[in-house]
Amino acid sequence: MASVAIGVLVSINGVDLSCVLQSLNMSAKADVLQNTTLCATSAHTHQKALTERSLSGAGFFKSSTVTAENAHGLFNTALDSVAGNYLLLYGRDGATDGALAELMNLVETKYDINTVVGEFVGVTFDAQTTKTDSANNYQIGVFLFNQTVTGATNGATYDSTSGGTGYLIQIHNLAGDGTAAVIIQHSTNGSTWADLVATANYAVASGTQVANTATSVNRYLRAVVTPNGTTNRVAIGIKVGYTG
Repeated sequence: MASVAIGVLVSINGVDLSCVLQSLNMSAKADVLQNTTLCATSAHTHQKALTERSLSGAGFFKSSTVTAENAHGLFNTALDSVAGNYLLLYGRDGATDGALAELMNLVETKYDINTVVGEFVGVTFDAQTTKTDSANNYQIGVFLFNQTVTGATNGATYDSTSGGTGYLIQIHNLAGDGTAAVIIQHSTNGSTWADLVATANYAVASGTQVANTATSVNRYLRAVVTPNGTTNRVAIGIKVGYTG
């Protein structure tokens, strides 16, 4: 029997799908075009074109744990985007501060939920990233924050070792009774902080992407999260050195 990873986070647009999935696999396809002209006399030349990534996920569990109706509700909320822009924040090795985070933009998604035998429910999920030469369809970064807060909370300090130019950030407000106010800060020494991304309020069950290709990012980073109600669970992934 294959083992199932634990402590994994799969969030689409601020909806945690990790409790209805047992696996999530990714494959990638990169187009390579030949740009050799007929008059060429040396070796053929090639140009990398577009890259597209495909995701496939599955789950199988007792309906006493998660009912088919509950699973439908989660996927429906996650994929109910008028703009058709689905932000995925994925922590395959866990979602603790500093753990590897995969940040993706999805454009094609589908899911199926079936009552299998007796009390069991089966889930399948498929998606594709945007097919573009822009790097924001898939980035590998780290988790800057992932916790439930009941008051203003300074997240752990993340040491990026050198900083960089540009950043891509996904902010997912996974649960709560109100919006969450989030600030991203950076520092040269880990003690004196300045705002990198100014405070903004993020709705429950929402994912937001913030990108910048020109701003210098200092070595140390942290998130400051404040619930505007009683409590919020917020997950944040960041890629430092984002070029667009």
